[in-house]
Amino acid sequence: MKRHFSIFFIALFVTILAMPTSIFAKATHQSYCDVMSDDDDCEIFSASEEAMEDVSSGATRTEMAMILRDIPDLPLNTIGFEYEQDSSVIMSDDLMEMLADMREMSADDAEELMNNPVAAIELYQNMLDGMSMAVDMKLKLSDDVAMLANMAVEQELGVPLPETITFSMIIDDGLLYADLESISEFIPEMGGMLQGWVGFEIAPLLELAKEELANQPTANQMQFDTMGMTSSINMNPAGPLVAQIGSFDLSNQFIQFLNVERDEDGTVNGEDTAFFRTTFDFDAFFASPIFRQLFLQIMAEQGEMDIEDLTEDEIDEMIATVQIMGPVILQELVLDVVEGVSLESDYLLSREFLMEWDMTSVLQMAATTGEINLPAGAEPFFGLEVNTYTEQFNEVDDIEAPEGAFVLPIEMLLMMADQ
Repeated sequence: MKRHFSIFFIALFVTILAMPTSIFAKATHQSYCDVMSDDDDCEIFSASEEAMEDVSSGATRTEMAMILRDIPDLPLNTIGFEYEQDSSVIMSDDLMEMLADMREMSADDAEELMNNPVAAIELYQNMLDGMSMAVDMKLKLSDDVAMLANMAVEQELGVPLPETITFSMIIDDGLLYADLESISEFIPEMGGMLQGWVGFEIAPLLELAKEELANQPTANQMQFDTMGMTSSINMNPAGPLVAQIGSFDLSNQFIQFLNVERDEDGTVNGEDTAFFRTTFDFDAFFASPIFRQLFLQIMAEQGEMDIEDLTEDEIDEMIATVQIMGPVILQELVLDVVEGVSLESDYLLSREFLMEWDMTSVLQMAATTGEINLPAGAEPFFGLEVNTYTEQFNEVDDIEAPEGAFVLPIEMLLMMADQ
């Protein structure tokens, strides 16, 4: 039984972290104001939601850091990386109108789309057609990870991995352009040739993907990937996190467990800013009927038990045990989001996400089942920090295709991919 609980707690957090920020439907005012203690604060959130819906361009900087330490069965004691991304985006009037229509989509229509990978790819294609984007990425691996990656890359390519991996791309008018110079470090013998930019059309590749999916009778099994794709292309987040959660939590299943408190006001980019901290009330969640439903769903999806073979008393006993153990295990978890909303423009200027979890208790419990080996003295830990800062709202005037870029014919691109 302990093994079931360990799997449940890990799967629960994967489920929570993987919740998409839906581009469908619009949260009602009531759904998130109920979790805020001050009506004035709710008005700030409502104004920010409306302001962000009208943002058609902007510049965003994202800083991410992750660390895993002393996790059994991983090849290294410590795995970590740091990632930085600077991006600018411009959305056409047609795309803005399409996003507005999608926010008015009913829950049933949204679910139907999420279950239709072909339709989701068409949506993706329409969004890319109405979007211009410039992205600069930088990835730095922890020393141990870099050493392991270096061995694999050097064996495959014959060259060491750069200490910092950089990559730049531009999407414009349905084409994706890559900066060859940013990847020249991987192929030094071709360094003199890898200059400038190369591009290719995205639409033909998406058409091929649609054809392949249309011929697969099990296409609906790709629902999870479809959800990930549609959430990743949401370029018009509707304000603070609690409003975004409300856009997919139409039945108020999860938003009721959020706590939103106002921190001390400050400034971001010279603008007077209200800061709000959002946390999750795990004690209330574990005591709720929704927890029972989610528990049974996750255990069934993980293939850990056949729920139909259990009596109501057995299910009640299992859930009661988890409800007792859950808050004890999760007391070592820090999970919160701090957001900055401008008191001048109403724009969402910053979002800082922090998750720190001392996993010693949950993995010690799993170790008693013999499923994993947790060495003495190990202090398993997971940490994730994602900070996002946005500026130049509706002020990014132009993102142009790189001058002189060579556009690969789709036939050549497919030929290269087959090699």
